[in-house]
Amino acid sequence: MDYNQRFNILKGQIDGIKKMILDQRDCVQVIHQIKAVKSSLNQLSRKYIENSLKDCFNAETMDTEKLDKILKLIY
Repeated sequence: MDYNQRFNILKGQIDGIKKMILDQRDCVQVIHQIKAVKSSLNQLSRKYIENSLKDCFNAETMDTEKLDKILKLIY
């Protein structure tokens, strides 16, 4: 799944939560959807970080400064 598709899924989930809140849906359902969005965002960030690190290590000249910045963001 590419990043664009993941962003579209997240946007749809967030729009759905907004509608649920505006429609005053049951709070348990809203919280369940918020948890789903958090999980989707975590998956997207993990995939992006993984790909970024692979790019850094696969480059002919690894940018160690960039790698240090990425690692600081993670931890």
